Amino acid sequence: MSPATLGALIGALAGALIGLLGAKALNAGLDRQIERASPEDAAKFTTIRRLAGPVVIVTTIVEVAVVGYVAAEFLAG
Repeated sequence: MSPATLGALIGALAGALIGLLGAKALNAGLDRQIERASPEDAAKFTTIRRLAGPVVIVTTIVEVAVVGYVAAEFLAG
C-alpha cells in the first residue's frame, strides 16, 4: 500500500470521527432552536437537522482524507 493511500485511509477514519462530533454539536444547537421556534420554523429546522448531519460527516471525511493524502505524498516525496 502506498504512503498516499495509507494517509488517505487514516485521514478518512479521522474525518469520520471528527464529522460525527461536528454533526452531534450541530444537532444539539438545532435542537435548542427547535425548542424556541414557532411551529412553522420548527418544521424548517427539523428538515435542516435531518439533512445537515450526514452532510457534515461526509464533507469532513473527504476533506480530512484529502489532507491525509497530500500530507503523506509530501512527506514521502
